[in-house]
Amino acid sequence: MFNRDDKRKIRMGISRFRRPSAGTAIHVLAFAIVLLFATTNAHADYLNLQTAGSFGTINGALFSQGAQLSGTGRFPAFVQITGSGNPSNVNDAYNTTANNVLDNGSSAEFNYTLTYSQMVTVSFGNANYFQFFLDINESNNSIDKYLSLDELRVFSGPVALNQNTTDVDGVAPFPLGDLKYDMDAGANHGVLLNYDLETGSGRADMVFLVPVWQGNPGDAVYLYSKFGVLGTTTVNTCGHGGAAITPPGTTCTVAGGDYGASDGFEEWALGTGGSVIPEPSTYALYALGISMLFVSGWWQKRRKAMLPTA
Repeated sequence: MFNRDDKRKIRMGISRFRRPSAGTAIHVLAFAIVLLFATTNAHADYLNLQTAGSFGTINGALFSQGAQLSGTGRFPAFVQITGSGNPSNVNDAYNTTANNVLDNGSSAEFNYTLTYSQMVTVSFGNANYFQFFLDINESNNSIDKYLSLDELRVFSGPVALNQNTTDVDGVAPFPLGDLKYDMDAGANHGVLLNYDLETGSGRADMVFLVPVWQGNPGDAVYLYSKFGVLGTTTVNTCGHGGAAITPPGTTCTVAGGDYGASDGFEEWALGTGGSVIPEPSTYALYALGISMLFVSGWWQKRRKAMLPTA
């Protein structure tokens, strides 16, 4: 039979042996996964939305791949970016009925200034966002199906509707109103898109959620965007969206793609509103980390219960 000193030595021996145990390893790994996932979207320059269901954040706005619009399948655009006659495959425009402003389309039906009262609000978590849908049109082949969104700004304020200014660089003063959102903000941010992921009209290739700002019903709202600047340049996409998680600062290349604008036009539409419910796969990694934390806690409690008592 063991005496009290023997039992004390056994308990101490078990404790020493189990400090680097599987339970502790799981706990550390779980925390690493959760923390890595939580900071993933802060390190890369370009958000990778080239896989179905991918998502991410840039400067406080949310971006996600794909959405189904309600209705007949027609995309209800408020701005079309045509790039007609632009040999550089770089297109940019904002919503206005004034023709020949940058690369905006000529149809007033699909190019017009929005007002604050027309904004569509969605809720996500504990916050509210204005929702926009993006539809891209690229050549349907393995090289040109890609497109980069390189600049995205939203302006709003008591300014005249349907402007013709080309001063859209995000530097004050702002002819289009107050700058409410700037994706680039001097940090070379952008989004990588894949035309092949969504087919047919009435489907969005990307959803853009920008935090709600306070405004007056009649305030003009302008959305400016530029596409194709990236071309075939190598970019850092580490840790974003559906991309593999890699150490911050590592350059992750996307082989075989040309991100210049190659066909048709890009167009933006207002969202459909409601609440945003993410796909289950969206938080798969985060859920894994949380699950491992739970298992780790259970293991630690079980280990303590198994120790001999005095």
